[in-house]
Amino acid sequence: MGEETSTIRCPHCGAQIERERPEQEQPLAGSPLRKCPDCGRIYFDDAYAEAALTAFETAEVKFPYIKILYALVPTAGAAVYLRQHLLTPTTGSLVPLIAFSAIAILFDVMLICELVKAARRGRRRKDFLDRLEGRAGEAEPGLRESLERLSKKDYLDALVKCGEYVPVYFYKRIGEKPPKK
Repeated sequence: MGEETSTIRCPHCGAQIERERPEQEQPLAGSPLRKCPDCGRIYFDDAYAEAALTAFETAEVKFPYIKILYALVPTAGAAVYLRQHLLTPTTGSLVPLIAFSAIAILFDVMLICELVKAARRGRRRKDFLDRLEGRAGEAEPGLRESLERLSKKDYLDALVKCGEYVPVYFYKRIGEKPPKK
């Protein structure tokens, strides 16, 4: 099965433009900023996606602040409960104290696991950035071309203006600041 074509209209002059359509819903690799063959003006084509931006989105790491907060709250509660129970001698059962302490320990283990996972994700992100930049071997050809386009501030600004999400990383790598929102 070959690739299908579809027709879109230039937003500037209204000319019909035929473009390739991928077999799956995956975007075509290349610049989404295309040049109209009739009027020569630039338009945004959502059938295309920058390979470096797509790869970057899948590798982005978010620190698990909420999970860590959920682990710290029961731990603090257990510490307060334990202190209160040890300072005030009671003749009651130790079952609630043991149960609450066990839950706090479980949450502490969860906290440690989240911190270890975050550190591993950070390492994978560093490895990804090394591959992206070609520092860890040869970068893929489509990725190299994408990085060349993303090395121009005007191009980055045009993508942002068209509504594309461009991570701050791409501005920092060329020594520029991202535009204000």
